[in-house]
Amino acid sequence: MHHPKGFPRFAMFLGICVSAATLSATAQVVSRLAADTGQVYSAVPVNGEIWIAASKGAFWMDSKSKQPARVVGDTSKVYSIVPVNGEIWLAAQNGAFRVDLRTKQSVHLEGDTGYVSSIVPVNGEIWIIVLKGAFRVDSKSQRLLPVGAIRVP
Repeated sequence: MHHPKGFPRFAMFLGICVSAATLSATAQVVSRLAADTGQVYSAVPVNGEIWIAASKGAFWMDSKSKQPARVVGDTSKVYSIVPVNGEIWLAAQNGAFRVDLRTKQSVHLEGDTGYVSSIVPVNGEIWIIVLKGAFRVDSKSQRLLPVGAIRVP
């Protein structure tokens, strides 16, 4: 098949335009706020707000100012945000955090987890997956309980 001169460039340009046009509103907002938040890792909608996981912490979009507001507390880099049963959970470089939605205050879960790779809700329980193994969050004490068979020394 013969293409006119410049066709590949035009096709690439068209592909970029189509890709940009199909981005969701959330992705478009996040891309404009990257300078305020640092590098953005993910964004999720929670109760009508957009929550952003970024290299400078966790943020939520303030509905009045339309700008990101930082979650209170030292979370360091936040890689993902997981809404579970009306709470926000943060998977961060220095551990797992739960966020009080009313005060937007982060609470660090006790335990030497280090980097949290994922937070998984399972049948009403929260599981924290880390490089050292896996933990389950005790719902009463909010403490991390190691999962014996998966724990790595």
